[in-house]
Amino acid sequence: MTSDITAEQYVEKVAEHCSAEQRELLRRHFGAADPGTGDIDLGVRMGKVLTTARPFTAMPLDEVERLLASPIPELRAGALRIMGDKAKHKKATDAEREVLYELYMKHKDKINSWGLVDISSHQIVGGYLVDRPRDVLYEMAASDNWWEHRIALVSTLAFVGRKDVDDTFRLAELLRDDEHDKVHTAVGWLLREAGRHDRPRLLKFLDAHAATLPRITLRTAIEHFDKEQRAHYLGMKKRLAEGG
Repeated sequence: MTSDITAEQYVEKVAEHCSAEQRELLRRHFGAADPGTGDIDLGVRMGKVLTTARPFTAMPLDEVERLLASPIPELRAGALRIMGDKAKHKKATDAEREVLYELYMKHKDKINSWGLVDISSHQIVGGYLVDRPRDVLYEMAASDNWWEHRIALVSTLAFVGRKDVDDTFRLAELLRDDEHDKVHTAVGWLLREAGRHDRPRLLKFLDAHAATLPRITLRTAIEHFDKEQRAHYLGMKKRLAEGG
């Protein structure tokens, strides 16, 4: 049976959490024939956006795509939550996960904030690539767009959960000198998670790079270390800064 759930129904639910002015903005710009390239932020809290999306998992993908193409980030966030829930559903087929992956990649230029990336890239992209070639992650890592770098990194959470950490460390090596702070935090986060499964490899990475890693990357990567280990790696960076 074809679901009759529509994108407009989700828009109306989001509108319940908007001011009168925001509701008018939402309705004026959703589904516009030429919405332009600039984002229109409603200021609705992300937690509310995502919980509102939860009952819409059965929304047909053509309707989900309408949300994903919106200039309104809150609607794109809802679309990504719906897609992530579809991808992780125990009854989802390989063919369905492939369609979700292709839809995500088609619109990755709209997944352009750390919040949007983190909602479901591990479920949609990482989950699809678990038992497939992963060249696309390295293509994204070489992109000019920082959010593609973060997508590549966060997608590897799907592998890390299976104690498969090779791609996480390889991408961290490629992106450790990235210019964007949202990539710095992702590198640290993924190093930390990969290190839970392979501490020797994390230590080897840090021995080579701790002194030159961005501070937030290093601090995040060593969060689960004991006090003495944290002091050791932070000291490497301090000594370099002091010319030691």
